Amino acid sequence: MRLTRREKEVFTRFAEGQRVKPAIPVRRMVREVVTHEPDFFDRELPAMKEAANQVAAVGQNLNQIARAVNRHKVVTDPITTDELQEIMVEVCSIRDQVRRMIQATQSRVVTLVGRR
Repeated sequence: MRLTRREKEVFTRFAEGQRVKPAIPVRRMVREVVTHEPDFFDRELPAMKEAANQVAAVGQNLNQIARAVNRHKVVTDPITTDELQEIMVEVCSIRDQVRRMIQATQSRVVTLVGRR
């Protein structure tokens, strides 16, 4: 792959900022272009795993509620509209966090390609 001196400088700084060898972001960007899906750097993965864990916890809670309702189980503490709203806010927050991370991976390709 041929790059101008300026492109190589920008790309080298980017790789250094990610604390990786230049081949790693090249491979990740190619994967993102080919698959149209984000390919996260190692330092981004803990946040994605945390978001996945939060979504899983919310899902488990909703499954428990659904099972109780489907069994016509008497619920001693019925869920309130406010509690449902809190769940919705949390789910939206997680969704927004994941969207920002995905957009960041997509924009790093655009940012590097667009710089001249």
